[in-house]
Amino acid sequence: MSFDTSLHPRATDGTFTNKVGSEAEVALDAPAIRTEATEHGITIVLPDDTEIDYAHGTSMFAEHIAPHVEEREDGDFDVYFASYDDDPSEYEFIGDDQLEGFSSAYERDAFVESKLSDGIAPENIFIVERVSHGSVRYAPLASWAEWSADNRPENQRVSDQWDSAPSHVYIAGEPENPAAQAKSVLDDYTDWANGENYIVHRSQVNRDGEQLDIESIHGFIGSEAAEHAVRNAEV
Repeated sequence: MSFDTSLHPRATDGTFTNKVGSEAEVALDAPAIRTEATEHGITIVLPDDTEIDYAHGTSMFAEHIAPHVEEREDGDFDVYFASYDDDPSEYEFIGDDQLEGFSSAYERDAFVESKLSDGIAPENIFIVERVSHGSVRYAPLASWAEWSADNRPENQRVSDQWDSAPSHVYIAGEPENPAAQAKSVLDDYTDWANGENYIVHRSQVNRDGEQLDIESIHGFIGSEAAEHAVRNAEV
């Protein structure tokens, strides 16, 4: 089903834009439609305090991401909300970028040397620390050009330490700013690895709380991305 912006005359956070609200609506500073998460769904609270209970039926509802509601010209409502995706697709790196893990510094460094032989610039190769302590985090420590030989003792085990180790290598392709890309992608990959994967939904609901239609988009990584999509009705 295509998304028709003409059916969304006003935003519900108390603010209006020239695109979706008239000048009169902007000037009036009309009260917002509010939402309240309940045990079984979402309560839509209209400006006159009328409550509409909507049971979305989503067991993996992401309660920490506030739902967003927009009133349609036909009198119904579009309800935007997020749920966890418990079966996300494999993480897709940008272009030729890749992340590899190793059990010893010798194996890790041999991999790096092979990439250097393939013509990859040392500034585009990053030693990555994997921190595992409840959750997991991947962070670039330094590019190979910056990595001191003192940090490369042969056969040093890099996967048996208690919670952190420089056990991974990230290849950053050929971006303008390899360091910035390495950090951004690895932050994103960290969210993916920790289960921060979301589905964003748009549900058409009538004034009786009945769901008339629903559209869902998978593939949002990180709560910020999902929250942004919900808040800006990007479904």
